[in-house]
Amino acid sequence: MLPVLLKRYKQTSIIILHLIVNKFYTKKFNFNLYDSISGIYKIGIQLANKVYQYKFPMTNLKAIIVDEERLARVSLRRLLDPFLEIEIAGEADSCETALDLINLKNPQLIFLDIQLRGETGFDLLELIDNSIKIIFVTAYDENAIRTLKVKHVDCLLKPINPERLRIAIEGVINIENNLKSEMKSYEYSENNFVSSNNYAS
Repeated sequence: MLPVLLKRYKQTSIIILHLIVNKFYTKKFNFNLYDSISGIYKIGIQLANKVYQYKFPMTNLKAIIVDEERLARVSLRRLLDPFLEIEIAGEADSCETALDLINLKNPQLIFLDIQLRGETGFDLLELIDNSIKIIFVTAYDENAIRTLKVKHVDCLLKPINPERLRIAIEGVINIENNLKSEMKSYEYSENNFVSSNNYAS
């Protein structure tokens, strides 16, 4: 019952934060005012997540945001506030700055816009390790279609729907958990193999 209640509280808070972000997304606004409005929800989310993490340990992922629009980066960062599984290690607004940030922070996940100051997110993909998980973020349907041709976890359309964001993040976490399970299974098999050989000798 506890995980269900925590999950519902978290989802409700995400929706509230989403509404606040979208209300101001295309306008100039005072970020201190935003923080005051959303602060109570973020505190509640953090407490719920800490209780949940104590009972049900979670997968943590280091991520960066790559988007040429500052407000888009701010908006996405705000929407990611409830997800304590995601550690935002930095932001970039171009392929060049993104590549420097990737080499510096070694992220496991990139929220990647497709239009990047005369270049594209696809250009960046050719320069980075393909083990990094990619969630594309774009304002254009035609760009979303193009992502079908490359390896990625998900593609989100702007303005980002909080439920779709949750599903995308859960997809990344499931992939990470499966990889960890495979590694543990491999290590277990390898240890058994070594043990049996030692016993036989």
